[in-house]
Amino acid sequence: MPKLLSALTLLFLLALAPAASALTAVIEINGPADMDSRPPYSAALRSYYAPLAVFFEGWKSEPRADIVSYMWNFGDGSAPFSGFNAAHVYETPGNYRATLTVTDSNGYSAASTVDIKVLQRDGTTYYVDS
Repeated sequence: MPKLLSALTLLFLLALAPAASALTAVIEINGPADMDSRPPYSAALRSYYAPLAVFFEGWKSEPRADIVSYMWNFGDGSAPFSGFNAAHVYETPGNYRATLTVTDSNGYSAASTVDIKVLQRDGTTYYVDS
């Protein structure tokens, strides 16, 4: 009888346990609409000269209805940001890894990363005469 009780207790506890989350974090980087469709400019969204402004979108993370927290770490030592979308300016040349961590109402978390490369300007100034 104790073995049967143990099996029933285990089944009951498993029924009460929250299901494993299918939580996914998704990062998209966007820029001006005309920039997205014209190579090589689309590459500039993640790799360009300092200062580099990057527009992160995390709203495609799933399931949206269950997510209670979106936390961004930009990888450059700046303060984390809370929100499903974020904008950040990388002032210093270097390689950075931005991370989005989403947390659902059950406390499960998922993360996604994207690499950002900020290039050093060479000091050359170009003038355009119109």
